Amino acid sequence: VGFGHSIIVGSFASDAAHRCLDLFATNKTAGTPLNAGIGGTWLTNFNSTTDNGRDRFQTAILGSNKREFLVLMYLINEARTTAGFGPVSATTDWLPDARETLNGLIQGGYPPSKILISDDCWVTDSRLANTDPDQTRVTYETFVTAAQQVAAEYGTHRALTYEYMRDNGGDALIDGGDTPPLHPGDTGHAAIATTFSAATMLDTGRVS
Repeated sequence: VGFGHSIIVGSFASDAAHRCLDLFATNKTAGTPLNAGIGGTWLTNFNSTTDNGRDRFQTAILGSNKREFLVLMYLINEARTTAGFGPVSATTDWLPDARETLNGLIQGGYPPSKILISDDCWVTDSRLANTDPDQTRVTYETFVTAAQQVAAEYGTHRALTYEYMRDNGGDALIDGGDTPPLHPGDTGHAAIATTFSAATMLDTGRVS
């Protein structure tokens, strides 16, 4: 099961088979995954945002929607969005809600060994400069660090997606076609799936 925002949903992939979650499931011969993502959403319950992951995980990915393995990918929207909400803090807003969510997921039956946390997608300078003038790459990377921190705290699998995309194409992997570039297309989704698979196989998140 995938839980997160538009990238988990698979926005801008050419079809379902090219979405990062489906590519990962195919690589693991895991069948068709349940996609519980919602585009444009956050993990944090900040200023009464709707459809946030902290408030909906119990109905979205527990109970009858529980699966054997969970991929969680949230932070790009908190990190880059300020209008009307923020700024959101990685340490005082994101981390506490991530911990609360993980506590609930573990109590609900997902052991840490069956959870993969991805730190999130590369983001282009043009996107930050054009639509998010109050945010910087330094700020964005505090969320990347927070995701890696919480994965280490809980002993889950960790996908270093941001680092891998930065070092293996960067802006070229944000190929979905929106303007300014924000979403990956097929090439970018494939890169993300690579980091998911490496995290599961190596339990370090590093692609060897």
